[in-house]
Amino acid sequence: MFLAAIMALLMGAELGPAVGSTIPEAERFEAMMGEEGATIVFVRSVDWCPFCKKQVTELSEVKAEFAEEGQPLIFVSYDAAAKQAAFQKRSEIEGNFIADEGSELIMAFGLLNESHRPGSRAYGIPHPAVIVVDENGVVEAKLYEEDYTTNAKSYRNRPAVETILEAVKAE
Repeated sequence: MFLAAIMALLMGAELGPAVGSTIPEAERFEAMMGEEGATIVFVRSVDWCPFCKKQVTELSEVKAEFAEEGQPLIFVSYDAAAKQAAFQKRSEIEGNFIADEGSELIMAFGLLNESHRPGSRAYGIPHPAVIVVDENGVVEAKLYEEDYTTNAKSYRNRPAVETILEAVKAE
């Protein structure tokens, strides 16, 4: 199960902002929010990560279902805006992307993958996570790989589209 908040509490670690808290830098998301909030998807890279590209593509294919719930998708990566735009053009994906080139937003959310050091290509990537927020930017649900702290390959395991939609519909 990808409802990692429960597992994180058991493991003594929690990834990202707490359920019930307001997301950092909520104003950056205001223009992209739907009537019921948004589903914010943090991905490592839409330039080089095949797992991220697949997740973004699969979610984009059902973006209408998220929109029906008043929860548009917002994708955040450390990629430059030009790289995100190139991916969108190649993949024929329309949507909300935030280019967090300096990873300030990723760090503010507490999602920075600290296994990469400054100077490496992967420095600044987030742990892949989905944060469901209400219209005021309050965290309603978080989904991420349960063993992100112990499994070096946890980035491959992403919550299924159906699991994310269930979390959105439950709120």
